[in-house]
Amino acid sequence: MESISHDITTPIRFIVTISQELDKEKDSELQKQYFNEIYKTSEQLYKFTSDLKEYTKLFKEDSIFEEEVYPLYDLLENKKVLYEQIALKNKVMIINNCDRYISTIINKNILSAIFHNLLDNAAKYTENGTIEIISTTIGNYIEIGIFDSGKGMSEEQILYYNEVFNNMDAHQFVFKDYGFGLHMIIQLVKKIDAKISFHKNTPSGTIVKVLIKENPRA
Repeated sequence: MESISHDITTPIRFIVTISQELDKEKDSELQKQYFNEIYKTSEQLYKFTSDLKEYTKLFKEDSIFEEEVYPLYDLLENKKVLYEQIALKNKVMIINNCDRYISTIINKNILSAIFHNLLDNAAKYTENGTIEIISTTIGNYIEIGIFDSGKGMSEEQILYYNEVFNNMDAHQFVFKDYGFGLHMIIQLVKKIDAKISFHKNTPSGTIVKVLIKENPRA
């Protein structure tokens, strides 16, 4: 339940905020714009919550593979649409530059939860800037990078989360209270035998890279 509530907080907060502005607004054109923003975000939120039954099974999921391959671009585009209205309100452009021809067989619900959370963080901490999704093929791996120009993680946070990924299984590792979301994502990344790393963006913001095997069954 905690992981579910974390992932729906930002869209719901946005709908509440826009609803409050709509209540005060007298201009009919702006009212129409607000209604449109609420509709688009609600529609995508509905699609996300309709899969809650599957979402709650993520950590217990035995199979980390789908029966058929599917394009990563479509999965990322769905997440982009969910956060697009929230981002536009903060004068942020979300750009999906993932290669349309890259496909994967990795469990769609798990990857969806991973990128949902990463885009949620980027949208939450970025104003007057961009969030760009970029794919790169590196040997037998596919790297998906999320580049934002927002507030950015501190160097301490970047170091900590990279250490979490590298040392989470160590018996003596001490977890800090930096929030639940990224700890959950790192666990899911490990579950699908992928890698995640955190970097500082230039001149501002954060880069998060997720590295998955191109042919994980090989």
